[in-house]
Amino acid sequence: MAAATEVLCFYPPAKSQGDIAQLIKQGEVPVEASASFKAAAGNYMSYIMAIQCAASFGVELVVFNMAASYFHDDFGANVVEAGKIAMLCGVRKGVKRCVGSD
Repeated sequence: MAAATEVLCFYPPAKSQGDIAQLIKQGEVPVEASASFKAAAGNYMSYIMAIQCAASFGVELVVFNMAASYFHDDFGANVVEAGKIAMLCGVRKGVKRCVGSD
């Protein structure tokens, strides 16, 4: 998956086309939301990114589920405390994802 991402990063349509203000003036970038959505829906890289995001989120869920066992076994936390700590890791990641981080 990482190799596919590297290849796509160097594929010409993925590169920046220049100054966004200049491109809007030239009419090359849609300004309306519906036009922008249509442009994104027509781009195959949007679907690849969505698949990568879904796959990585599934892995994160498994890691966070195992984290509770790790905190319980290695640090001696009781089951409730270990679950709370693992839940906080998941909540933190969910908030970061919502604000645009990975």
